[in-house]
Amino acid sequence: MAAGTSWAQIGARLGVPPPAADDHGVVSDVAWQEAIVAHENERASRSGFGQTRAPHRGAD
Repeated sequence: MAAGTSWAQIGARLGVPPPAADDHGVVSDVAWQEAIVAHENERASRSGFGQTRAPHRGAD
Protein backbone atom coordinates (compact mmCIF):
# COMPACT_ATOMS: atom_id res chain seq x y z
CA MET A 1 0.00 0.00 0.00
CA ALA A 2 1.48 3.32 -1.01
CA ALA A 3 1.85 5.90 1.72
CA GLY A 4 -1.18 8.16 1.81
CA THR A 5 -3.41 5.80 -0.18
CA SER A 6 -6.75 5.25 1.53
CA TRP A 7 -8.58 1.94 1.71
CA ALA A 8 -11.36 3.56 -0.31
CA GLN A 9 -8.88 4.41 -3.09
CA ILE A 10 -7.49 0.87 -3.07
CA GLY A 11 -11.01 -0.56 -3.18
CA ALA A 12 -11.94 1.70 -6.08
CA ARG A 13 -8.83 0.63 -8.04
CA LEU A 14 -9.79 -3.02 -7.51
CA GLY A 15 -13.40 -2.43 -8.55
CA VAL A 16 -14.80 -3.13 -5.08
CA PRO A 17 -18.34 -1.82 -4.58
CA PRO A 18 -18.46 0.64 -1.68
CA PRO A 19 -19.50 -0.98 1.60
CA ALA A 20 -22.52 0.31 3.48
CA ALA A 21 -22.05 3.47 5.50
CA ASP A 22 -22.83 3.67 9.19
CA ASP A 23 -25.65 5.76 10.68
CA HIS A 24 -23.51 8.89 10.26
CA GLY A 25 -22.81 8.26 6.58
CA VAL A 26 -19.22 7.16 7.24
CA VAL A 27 -17.58 4.08 5.74
CA SER A 28 -14.80 2.92 8.05
CA ASP A 29 -11.40 1.59 7.03
CA VAL A 30 -12.39 -1.75 8.56
CA ALA A 31 -15.51 -1.89 6.37
CA TRP A 32 -13.36 -1.17 3.29
CA GLN A 33 -10.80 -3.80 4.32
CA GLU A 34 -13.53 -6.42 4.78
CA ALA A 35 -15.11 -5.49 1.44
CA ILE A 36 -11.73 -5.74 -0.32
CA VAL A 37 -10.99 -9.14 1.22
CA ALA A 38 -14.45 -10.47 0.27
CA HIS A 39 -14.06 -9.10 -3.27
CA GLU A 40 -10.60 -10.61 -3.75
CA ASN A 41 -11.68 -13.95 -2.26
CA GLU A 42 -14.59 -14.09 -4.71
CA ARG A 43 -12.30 -13.18 -7.60
CA ALA A 44 -9.81 -15.87 -6.58
CA SER A 45 -12.53 -18.51 -6.30
CA ARG A 46 -13.77 -17.68 -9.81
CA SER A 47 -10.26 -18.03 -11.23
CA GLY A 48 -9.68 -21.34 -9.43
CA PHE A 49 -6.70 -19.93 -7.51
CA GLY A 50 -5.89 -22.00 -4.45
CA GLN A 51 -8.16 -24.89 -5.34
CA THR A 52 -6.69 -28.30 -4.80
CA ARG A 53 -6.97 -31.06 -7.33
CA ALA A 54 -6.97 -34.79 -6.91
CA PRO A 55 -3.51 -36.25 -7.43
CA HIS A 56 -2.81 -37.75 -10.82
CA ARG A 57 -3.04 -41.52 -10.85
CA GLY A 58 -0.61 -43.03 -13.31
CA ALA A 59 -0.73 -46.55 -14.68
CA ASP A 60 0.43 -48.95 -11.96
